[in-house]
Amino acid sequence: KQMVKMHDTLAVSSYRVFPGMLNAHQTLFGGQIFTWIDDVSSIAAQRLGRRGLATGSLDMVHLAAPVKMGDALVIKGMVRGVGHRSLEVFIQLIGEHLATGERFQVGTAFATFVARHKEDGPLPPVEAESEFEKRLLAGYDERRADYRKINASFGEVPLD
Repeated sequence: KQMVKMHDTLAVSSYRVFPGMLNAHQTLFGGQIFTWIDDVSSIAAQRLGRRGLATGSLDMVHLAAPVKMGDALVIKGMVRGVGHRSLEVFIQLIGEHLATGERFQVGTAFATFVARHKEDGPLPPVEAESEFEKRLLAGYDERRADYRKINASFGEVPLD
């Protein structure tokens, strides 16, 4: 398979925060952020996979600052690692006070997507070019191994 450059998977969307999107603290409802993360990361994933992919997990969601009424939230997603049938997208959340243009770090997250059909074969590898992309790619295998270990430690989870 031909390599795909990480920056070719970049997906960016901007959203304005309106009153119906606020929680009891008058900040952007976390569930809305999760929905938008899934939207943007699915586009980045599809730009690499070009096949049926499904969201497997949303991990390490770190929200460092609130987004308020009238602000904008910019969400950037880029594939940062690829396995045989799964891939991981790095998500960056950037807030913007629209009245001043000031931007601020809202948070980060990782989303894993899984190929739906084995017969499509392995996913193409991803190639890092910039220093930032190389740092993202360097941590992928270790993170993947850590998640497998964590998931295995749960054993069978009871349904009651």
